Amino acid sequence: MAGSKLKVRILKTQRPDYVEITAYPALDEEGTPKGEGRLLRRSLERVVRDGKTVAWDSYFEVNHPDRDYYLVGEGHWKDREGCGGVDQYASWSFHVKTRGLS
Repeated sequence: MAGSKLKVRILKTQRPDYVEITAYPALDEEGTPKGEGRLLRRSLERVVRDGKTVAWDSYFEVNHPDRDYYLVGEGHWKDREGCGGVDQYASWSFHVKTRGLS
């Protein structure tokens, strides 16, 4: 439903330095998001099991009813696992279609 909270769960114990999710209005012929991207507001919450951080949830909303959203998200971390000091990152792509408000 439009206005529902959506979540991306990041299965990594280290808190991301940043996470962003961008919504695009359409796809081109090759399936790549096109048009002006809009950065979505998001929150980041720790997932705890038995007192230990096991993941991070990034929550966001898409608010317009009966609309397709083409979402591209990414998270970045400083290297703390011995990967040569390079930035660690993950990226995600989603298609979300909202229903009406009723």
